[in-house]
Amino acid sequence: MRKKLVFIVIIIFILAVFVQCSREYSEPLSSEMARELALLPPSAAGLGYLNIKAVKESPFFSMVEENLEENPLYSDDYQEFMEATGLDIRKDIDELYMCVIPKEGQERPELFALIKGTYDSRKIIDYIMKNSDEDEIISKSYAQQTIYQLEDEKFSICFADDNRLVLGNEDQIKFWLDNYREQKEHRMANDLQRRIEDVRYKGGAWMSMDAKGFIDGMWKEIDHHTREGRFEALKSLQNMNASIKFDEKLTFHGMSQFSDQEKAQLFHDALKGFIATAKLSMSKDRKAVDVLNKIQTDIKGKEIIIEFEMSKEDIDRLKKKKEELANL
Repeated sequence: MRKKLVFIVIIIFILAVFVQCSREYSEPLSSEMARELALLPPSAAGLGYLNIKAVKESPFFSMVEENLEENPLYSDDYQEFMEATGLDIRKDIDELYMCVIPKEGQERPELFALIKGTYDSRKIIDYIMKNSDEDEIISKSYAQQTIYQLEDEKFSICFADDNRLVLGNEDQIKFWLDNYREQKEHRMANDLQRRIEDVRYKGGAWMSMDAKGFIDGMWKEIDHHTREGRFEALKSLQNMNASIKFDEKLTFHGMSQFSDQEKAQLFHDALKGFIATAKLSMSKDRKAVDVLNKIQTDIKGKEIIIEFEMSKEDIDRLKKKKEELANL
């Protein structure tokens, strides 16, 4: 009897280990990232992070540079800005934290961002003030810092130090400065922590959003652009997250949670139909279809999972094919 009991315990243990190992792995949240997130406005319904340094060190940065060639970052004005301030956005910016705060009665949500890099804040502010009208920028002192309010843009900026630039409305910046100045450990709200724990890849680029606060605005945009009813189930979207890992390949994981299983199934069917249509449009290019076949979708109850892993060559092929189709 004792041997049988020991055998059963061993089987249960092995099954428990198997189940634990088979669960989808999510990268742990670093202590530094947890500290930065805890300082952000607590009313945020959407959060995002981009490790710009990781992108610059990956093969995919060349794609960014190609797009920047037609960007103001390569203009004479930007060259003048770079020479005057010593700031090269392409090299000196390392990380971006962003949150989205929906406001009742406002068509667009408010944005708040923390940009970490290496700045000479005095040179940057001197250049901005020199090239702005007298009443275009209002400076206000707060907590031994200076907040610069851009009247036309309806937002403010503040250099907390030579490594942190914050952007948002004045109240949001004051809230962040108060927390940052205290230099004590802040903890994320439990709901926020749970949502971020579900994000698969935390070291590259990710976003997590409580979609309920945005769904009306999102639906208007989608309805305007597609004029189709097949994404009707999107109205029942509750939460979503997406994350990307940058190394030799680009690895994507996304999750969307719906109010019920039926709506999730409807959206999953629409998503598969969208991918099938894309494959059909590229049917003459077998290699392009093979790339699209790397996109895997799955449905688990109320959740839809999207995953893929692509090389730079894969993405270049899809980009080239899209341009060819656009020119037909």
